[in-house]
Amino acid sequence: MQLTTYFGAVKLIIGLLPAHARPAARGTSSNISSIGVQTNPPRFSGPYVASKAALDAFTRVVASR
Repeated sequence: MQLTTYFGAVKLIIGLLPAHARPAARGTSSNISSIGVQTNPPRFSGPYVASKAALDAFTRVVASR
């Protein structure tokens, strides 16, 4: 189920990204993260936070392009 949290969002971003925005490297995308990604508390460890951290990292990489 947590794979859907990551891959679903990534596929949606790529699928909805307008074709003209890809070569121009322009556009806006917003993702909702989890407080567990920002603070790293032990009680929030697990697959859900891992998938949110992966989505957070994907967003940073795409934004830096």
